[in-house]
Amino acid sequence: MSLRSTALTALLNQDAEVTKDKADVESEKNHRIYTIFNGVAESVCEVRFFNFVKDNFDESSTRAGWSSDSDAAAIQSPVNYGFSKDDISDTILKFSPSVPSKENVYNMINSCTYQAADYR
Repeated sequence: MSLRSTALTALLNQDAEVTKDKADVESEKNHRIYTIFNGVAESVCEVRFFNFVKDNFDESSTRAGWSSDSDAAAIQSPVNYGFSKDDISDTILKFSPSVPSKENVYNMINSCTYQAADYR
């Protein structure tokens, strides 16, 4: 009986951690959106990113509809302006409302970079 109780407690704790993680991500997303629309960019690359978001989304639609596709479109703007991959990835990782992983950001940047090179 105690074995079942221990297993059930472990499952409940795991569910609580997942719920907390989702709440943390949602809080981080809201903080990032607020910063984009109300904060001050600290680099020229951040200014490009903030301007892209403000030109293409409003604050409420950003909360509802930002996705990895939005990240890919937002990455294209600083790529086109010649920013380094490091500057772009730092900006996206710091401010993207989708709270992407570093690996996803690098893959998107590489994809945009290849597309830009093919276009030229």
